Amino acid sequence: MNLQETLQQKKLVIFDFDGTLLDSMPMWAHIGTDYITSKGILPPPDLEETLISKTLEESGEYYIKELGLPMTVPEYLDDLFTYIEDAYAHRIPLKAGALDFVRMVAEQGKARCILTTTMRRCVLEAMKNHGLDQYIDTLYTCGELGMSKKTPDIYTWTVKAMGAAPEDTVLFEDAHFAIRSGKEAGLTVVSVYDDSVAEEQEFIRKYADFMIHDFRELV
Repeated sequence: MNLQETLQQKKLVIFDFDGTLLDSMPMWAHIGTDYITSKGILPPPDLEETLISKTLEESGEYYIKELGLPMTVPEYLDDLFTYIEDAYAHRIPLKAGALDFVRMVAEQGKARCILTTTMRRCVLEAMKNHGLDQYIDTLYTCGELGMSKKTPDIYTWTVKAMGAAPEDTVLFEDAHFAIRSGKEAGLTVVSVYDDSVAEEQEFIRKYADFMIHDFRELV
């Protein structure tokens, strides 16, 4: 049975957001450079490597002490979150074919929800910007649920909360650990390719039931 035939039999579709519906991973990969450049400060060429092991607070201290950012750490954190929220609201595009596919699923009468690690307000801003909000029934965030995608429990909970059964549910995800957890929870799992997980494709192939490059393959 191919993916299209499998989808016809499902009652619930769970979508990850970043890297699956929203093409946001390039922003996260260059957030340090893009943010400090937006403040008129020339970033050093190794900035992203320098920041990768730092917390947000430590990154703020680095910007202030080493690059001359004229803020306190709390001011930096507030400003950074505003910058990120603005990016979600106005600048980050959807993945190719995502809106058309979600619309198609909605028209077929299947239940739809988003399960994401991203802050609710950022997701809502992006959904509104792209018109996705009218096609999604429910939004769950890992932070609000107090659960992680690294274990199957969060998928078991989500399926139950949506009034479905695991065997009637399909999950669209890009992250390898979430794909494994979804599979362990008994869901049919579709891997959505993203450049950020290019090196994890061999692992993903072991757990995903289907793999797509983007949603244009399904509409």
